[in-house]
Amino acid sequence: MSQYRDRTNQRRMTAILGIVLVVAMGASLILPLIQSQVTQSQNTVQPTEMPTATVPAPIDVSSIQFDQSYIHPSGVFTATIPSDWVPGQGVTNSTEAVVTLRNSAALSLAELRVIQPPDGAADLDAVSAYLDDAWLNSSWREYTSWDEATRTTRDDELVMDFNVASGGQQYIARQLASTDGERIYVARAVFPSNAPEQVRYLVENLKADLHFNEEFANTPISWSSYYDSTTGHIIRYPQTWVLTDAAPGAPASIESESGAILRVESSEAAVTSEDEATSYVEQAYPGAEVASVAPVERDGVSGYAVAYSVPTLDGPAESGYVVLLSEDSGTLHVANLTIDSPDVDLNAEEAATEYPELTEVMGTFTLLPAGIGEAGSASEAEVATE
Repeated sequence: MSQYRDRTNQRRMTAILGIVLVVAMGASLILPLIQSQVTQSQNTVQPTEMPTATVPAPIDVSSIQFDQSYIHPSGVFTATIPSDWVPGQGVTNSTEAVVTLRNSAALSLAELRVIQPPDGAADLDAVSAYLDDAWLNSSWREYTSWDEATRTTRDDELVMDFNVASGGQQYIARQLASTDGERIYVARAVFPSNAPEQVRYLVENLKADLHFNEEFANTPISWSSYYDSTTGHIIRYPQTWVLTDAAPGAPASIESESGAILRVESSEAAVTSEDEATSYVEQAYPGAEVASVAPVERDGVSGYAVAYSVPTLDGPAESGYVVLLSEDSGTLHVANLTIDSPDVDLNAEEAATEYPELTEVMGTFTLLPAGIGEAGSASEAEVATE
């Protein structure tokens, strides 16, 4: 009987020991999984927080030097800009020519615009009506939010102040707008909200030296231009035309979609009479037969427009039209257009009806001061901050 109880107790101990071993082995498998899940939860990579833009201290307005001249790619306006604000690629559409100037270090930008409303802008009431919420919403579309704080008039300008936001940063802006009865001229400056004096100073000076080139008042604002900063000559043409070759001080070639070829260049020559204009064409373009010569004057510079024909190797003659502008310094500026249609006299009255685009292009050839767009070429004319 005693032996029986001993065996029974032995079996119980063996069973208990087996259960303990099973539990221990199970725990050794389960605990690492639990620990792995806990560790994985603790080690999950957290998203990086969006940095808050560091607002720079306002720059000293005396350091804003308006020492660089600028000409818009359309040629319709020039301006004096501060060298620390870098102009972007100018944009032109059917109603506006605009450029944005950026100063990344100061978190600042500025804009200059010339607007040609379809119905003009007779006065500041018309300007204010044109610059409505829809226009403003489009102009501020790169910002996350904008709010017009004030809109007032002073003398001949519309003054608009804004609070705008972008990338978690708050900005303030001022926009000045005026009109000549036809076009609206706009300057805008944006700075962080701690720089109201800088906003006023920048926009006042930009607006004061925004200059519309009246020579091009009757041509589409959407056209492009070729300006040679070395010689100062400029010509405008439709955006569908292509500038194929150009360098400062060297001949430039422009081609229309219909195959007209325009060459713009300068040389040291004197053309002071119709006879000299005829002789120049006959020497410059071998085989040329002059059809007509007409005097022209562009922005105070006198010259001649010569229509001619010239033979080609392929058969019918080409028609040519060259505008010659003579400076007192002895520099002759030349814009020569050739088309593959024979016997076309662009000096004739009917040419304006039959070839309106060509005559309009050649009518834009004129001279501006040389050096526009080069650093240090502008005169200093800062306006005091109000």
